Amino acid sequence: MNLPELGPISEFIRIPGVFYNSVTNAPFDKCLFCNKYLLASGVTYIIEKAFRNYKEVKKQDIIFEYALCCKCYNLFYNSFSE
Repeated sequence: MNLPELGPISEFIRIPGVFYNSVTNAPFDKCLFCNKYLLASGVTYIIEKAFRNYKEVKKQDIIFEYALCCKCYNLFYNSFSE
């Protein structure tokens, strides 16, 4: 499955803090695979982040987190069907 082509992004969309990099506490700025700069105007990318919730103690851990440009995300996603 390929993501649909998105047209040029004309405005910056604010990313909620929950999707920031947990190490730097700032928005992800590079693609995990190709190191493309993600915060440039018009660049589309995907952030994936998984949490483990511990209800008994009201805590959570981050299991994984990363950002991929859409080109790398398509390559990554399509590799699962091979």
